[in-house]
Amino acid sequence: DLYVARADGTGMRQLTTAPAAIDRMPRWSPDGRWIAFHSIRGKDQHLWKIRADGSEPQQLSPLADAIYPAWSPDGARIAVLMGAGLGHPDNNVYIFDPHRPWNEQKPEIVPPPTDSQDEFVVNSWSPDGERLAGQAGLAARGIMTYSLRSRAFERLTDFGGYPVWFPDSRRLLFVSGGKHFFVLDTRSRKAERVFSIQRDVIGPPQLTRDGREAYFTRRVTEGDIWLMTLK
Repeated sequence: DLYVARADGTGMRQLTTAPAAIDRMPRWSPDGRWIAFHSIRGKDQHLWKIRADGSEPQQLSPLADAIYPAWSPDGARIAVLMGAGLGHPDNNVYIFDPHRPWNEQKPEIVPPPTDSQDEFVVNSWSPDGERLAGQAGLAARGIMTYSLRSRAFERLTDFGGYPVWFPDSRRLLFVSGGKHFFVLDTRSRKAERVFSIQRDVIGPPQLTRDGREAYFTRRVTEGDIWLMTLK
């Protein structure tokens, strides 16, 4: 299920309660009114949105296997990978208006890059509206960008995934191996490691709107050690 809370962790409130559903990867709309997420309800995974107070849940498209929505800076469009998994007949990034019925519009389709073995898994839309950032394949085998103006892909690294844009629309923050965060300059292609952890696993980062703070999940695995005497 999805929850919202204040930045200090207080005021936690549950948003979704659909039986047997798995709701994941929430993404705030720029105006803070909606949260897009992907949800498994039945056998398929679809893109949904819900208001921040938990009202008006809506399925946004009929296509299955939709993951990782990325809002445009003005909130008028969403980019999302549908048909996740190479070989799927609908394996494309779709860009559409999440506030209009699917059958009343013609989504823009971004097919996978032709010169790569990997699909483009979109994750973030640049604040200047010019580029999408994502990763090469579901296994996160490198950072890629897509220019909405030139309709061209650019492979920037051969490692890491889940990139998010800084407000300057030039740098990206991304995670690698569940252990390291890097800041990548998309012009120089230089990636600088800015945070590492040894024991735990850190999840995909997100940035505050001003780019001054990052937030992420941290998974800690612990277990007891048992001793026994064999007789």
